[in-house]
Amino acid sequence: MQWWNVYVQTPAHTSDAVSAYLDRLGSAAVIIHEHARLSACCEPCVDNTLYTHGSTVLQAAFAGHEEFLTRLAALQRFIAAGAGSEAALPWSLYCCKLSDQRYLTQWQDFFHPFWVDDRLLIRPSWDISRIPQGKTCLTIDPGLAFGTGTHPTTRMCLDMLADYAPQYQGGDLLDAGCGSGILSLTAVRLGLRAAVGVDVDPQAVVVAIDNAATNDLLKQVQFISGWCDDTAAGPFDMIVANIFLGPLVEMMQTLRRRLRPGGTLIASGIIAPQETTLTASLKTAGLGVCSRMLTDGWIALAAQPVRDASAK
Repeated sequence: MQWWNVYVQTPAHTSDAVSAYLDRLGSAAVIIHEHARLSACCEPCVDNTLYTHGSTVLQAAFAGHEEFLTRLAALQRFIAAGAGSEAALPWSLYCCKLSDQRYLTQWQDFFHPFWVDDRLLIRPSWDISRIPQGKTCLTIDPGLAFGTGTHPTTRMCLDMLADYAPQYQGGDLLDAGCGSGILSLTAVRLGLRAAVGVDVDPQAVVVAIDNAATNDLLKQVQFISGWCDDTAAGPFDMIVANIFLGPLVEMMQTLRRRLRPGGTLIASGIIAPQETTLTASLKTAGLGVCSRMLTDGWIALAAQPVRDASAK
């Protein structure tokens, strides 16, 4: 398969938002080159020598299947909108082809194994180190869908799953906006009986199913293309939704109806200034915040039905 390197030069203060957008478009991963700019004189085309003008270069990788041009056009519109709102600051885009082998060796340098709560090791397939006795692992490679555990929102959801999963051993989880399926697979590895992942992107569902097969979890997880109100009946002991604020608020009432009494909803995908809006949406749905995490300006909230939250 042909792969493409996509470089976006952006004002430094927008790099988190651009990184999240690249993830959602389906980048295998995103490398952030701080204090850098795009330059035709460099190979690779990122120049960070004595450059501190306030721009950052984000490097993404996309598979060149039939959806690539559509996603590239969406990225161009996103960049045009950003450049229009901040015309004085540097925005630019550059794409170049790379081979499968270069893709594999390039991204291996940036995706390393990491532990979730000292119980679960998430690692790429090229890591074959021995798993300590009493521990477990998930194998997730950088692919075409959002979620290898490296983005702050995904990592916070993983940590919250580790915190709350012991309360729901043998229970069920709904993963709204499942991406690569990493949160569903983690929940099952941490002791839940089953998980259902839903995503509007059919390609994400394909990747999630493949990840479930890699980890021998096809009997415990189900991944469906569509919306939660169409495909996931419930009720569920846990719900995790790591998506943008707009769709998260839009589907909040649906998620609440699918949450079992005494259950926990984990919501992330938002930046700190959006927390008030999300908290209000949770309150309107009859959910109260019971824990909160903040990492690099991103927020994750755990919420429970108000009566359950107030009883704690």
